[in-house]
Amino acid sequence: MSETVRTRLRLSGVLAMTGLTVGLLVATAAGSFAGGSCGSGESGLAAMLECRSLVHVLALRMGLLAGVGTVVMSLFVLGLRRMAVQDDRDRRVARSEAIRAELGE
Repeated sequence: MSETVRTRLRLSGVLAMTGLTVGLLVATAAGSFAGGSCGSGESGLAAMLECRSLVHVLALRMGLLAGVGTVVMSLFVLGLRRMAVQDDRDRRVARSEAIRAELGE
């Protein structure tokens, strides 16, 4: 396996674990903070269970969205970094070519 493939697999693993971790943290936090808003069994057990089920599903959706958003933003930052490095290389090559042309090489 080449070094490029290993690097890409490692990056994919890190991004997947980051997205999963952020998603689970957000889902857990959202579920625990909103779980108390369903009230007690005064309004009926069925209504309370339905409310908790809804809170659970919405917390999972928030976690999924946060995890996907984290991965997308990480890829965006990596792409910007790659673009900046490539621009810097291009500028150095152009500068060295201009200096060579001035010196008449």
